[in-house]
Amino acid sequence: METRNYLPFPNASYRCRDNRKRPLLVAVAKGTFKIEDGKVLKPVQEQKPVLPKDTYFGEPGASSILRPSDFVPAKPRTDVFVNALAHAPGGKPQAQWLAEVQVGIHTAAYKILGRRNWVYSGAESRWMLEDPKPVPTVPLRYEQAYGGRGEVDGEEKVFGKNPLGTGFVAPAHPSDGDKVKAPQIEMPGYPVTELGGDYLPAGLCATYEDWGLHSDDAPYAACNRAHPSLMFPGKVPADAWVTLTNLSPEGRLSFGLPPYQMINLVRYVDGGMLPGAMVLDTIAIDVPNMEVQLTWRLPISLNSEVRVLEFRMEQNAEKNAS
Repeated sequence: METRNYLPFPNASYRCRDNRKRPLLVAVAKGTFKIEDGKVLKPVQEQKPVLPKDTYFGEPGASSILRPSDFVPAKPRTDVFVNALAHAPGGKPQAQWLAEVQVGIHTAAYKILGRRNWVYSGAESRWMLEDPKPVPTVPLRYEQAYGGRGEVDGEEKVFGKNPLGTGFVAPAHPSDGDKVKAPQIEMPGYPVTELGGDYLPAGLCATYEDWGLHSDDAPYAACNRAHPSLMFPGKVPADAWVTLTNLSPEGRLSFGLPPYQMINLVRYVDGGMLPGAMVLDTIAIDVPNMEVQLTWRLPISLNSEVRVLEFRMEQNAEKNAS
């Protein structure tokens, strides 16, 4: 199969099976853009490649995911990933505050807390949660969310929804003054108050496939890797605006998505030809580097062998974004 790329962005295609085990060709285009506050995103000169596998902040399998693989058949919802620090309003350390991500009309909020611990009181024979201490920033990774794993009386305990987190496992025989780190990211209205409870971990980066945070049983639902609060139903409008609150030193950061429409033109061996609109299904925001990576995708049924796969961009949309 020949590939013709008429885009200013990297692309890839790969073969897999659909949810009914039928052969499928998946076309992916990925663009990297520079964030300028209050402006529509513009492509950067040095484009990031399509990712065949997950990348991590630290050790694979033992740290939060920086970027998930782009090689999935389809996504029923739009994934939004955010790599950022939560910044206290006004730049002054605070004990707690809210951070928000707004994409179009959809908003997700998070409660940010300073450092705190559960401390065991021997006199009262129970764990007591400290008040959070003021901090200027908090990393928004799953290590700071509720969860964790550890050994208790020789038996391993794992919080399946987030083994990287903290607060799920405590010593079976604590001594007075023992401490367990408490999470610093919560979902508003759902405070984490007890050790070992069943809470939804809060986070803004990608989840692991086997965490089971998503209850959706729709076809390809497992391909969505964003936190449930950052999976937006359907398509995000190509010209939607994104606003981040308390996720940058300035406090508020906004930018517009470029109104591009990516298109695949499929030329078959039998002479047939079929155009298809690619769907923007992944928005990965990197605040420290002031960049956004956008991923468009189109699954193509292989009812006939493909001779040429063309990647194109609608010229009117490109003109509107310039």
